[in-house]
This record gives sequence, structure tokens and C-alpha cells, in this order.
Amino acid sequence: QFKTIANKRFSKAVFTAYVLMPDPYTTAAMAIQVWAPDNTPIKVEQKNLSAKEMGTNRWNKISFELPLDGLDGPDNQLRCFIHNPARQTFYVDDFTVEILPMEK
Repeated sequence: QFKTIANKRFSKAVFTAYVLMPDPYTTAAMAIQVWAPDNTPIKVEQKNLSAKEMGTNRWNKISFELPLDGLDGPDNQLRCFIHNPARQTFYVDDFTVEILPMEK
């Protein structure tokens, strides 16, 4: 929940990870979501990842952001994750989520 992070407004969430996909047919998605207190999604965005585009057997730094204008209510929940629906093997390292405060 945003209220557990800080008592301020936020401008955006930045989700960064290093990803290595050993197979050229591997796909996945980075997701950033904001959910309401009643457990319903308010905003859902994703960045699709493909080994064909990123290259195989090499680490790629992937970054994805979601503007939080009006979505950062204190009881709303931020969820960031890598979605792997095909249950393929790939590697993720140095996973970070940065939540930037609103500029004054």
C-alpha cells in the first residue's frame, strides 16, 4: 500500500530488472499494477519481453514505468512482477522498484 511507503504523493513507479533468456522462443512480461482496497485492479500495464528481440544468453537491463497521477491513494496497492504464463526458463537479477515522489 502506498501509505506504508511514505506519507506523500508519488509521480511514477519505475520497475527495472536484468533478464537473461537462454532460448530464442522465450517470452514473458514485466507488469506494474495498481489495485484498489477492495482487491480490484485500477490500472494494469505491461511490457512484453521476447528473446527474439532481446537476444539469447545475454543479460539485458529492462526498465518500465507507470505514471501514478491520481492512482497513489494511500490504501491502493502497487504490484510489480514478471509474468511467465508459459512457464519457460529464464533468469532475473537485480530486480528493483523505484517510486518517485511528486515534484513540488
